[in-house]
Amino acid sequence: MKKIIFGLSLFILVAVFGYIQIFGLLEFNGVRPDFLLSLLLLALFFRSGYFLFLSLLLFSSALLSFKPGFSPELLVFISLLLVLFFFRRHVSIEKPASFIFIVIFSTFLFYALAGFSFLFSHPGIIFLEAFLNAAFGWLSLVILKNLA
Repeated sequence: MKKIIFGLSLFILVAVFGYIQIFGLLEFNGVRPDFLLSLLLLALFFRSGYFLFLSLLLFSSALLSFKPGFSPELLVFISLLLVLFFFRRHVSIEKPASFIFIVIFSTFLFYALAGFSFLFSHPGIIFLEAFLNAAFGWLSLVILKNLA
């Protein structure tokens, strides 16, 4: 029963924060945090099962791809999370600092793969987004540790 509540909680969080992210309801100096990346990384490292993680990834991808046409950023988002899914057993998030590092690293890796030139042309935006992603990830970690 606890796994079901945890899984439903993740789906609700992805739906709510996906909506907030897509429509830009929460911005800091024009920067939108990547809530979905933080939440999916959290699901990944909570050792959620294959089915739950892949369902959350597909649901998030559907939320992010509401516009027609191919999106290379969406492909990078999905690929990054799938690669991290297979390396998750080698990483522990027992200490919040390691999870925060993973969120920050994943944010930079996303930009390195999706738009390398953006890393150098707008480093302040990326640093701010990485900080916001880490703060949201940490807050989500604290909340969801009590549910898992």
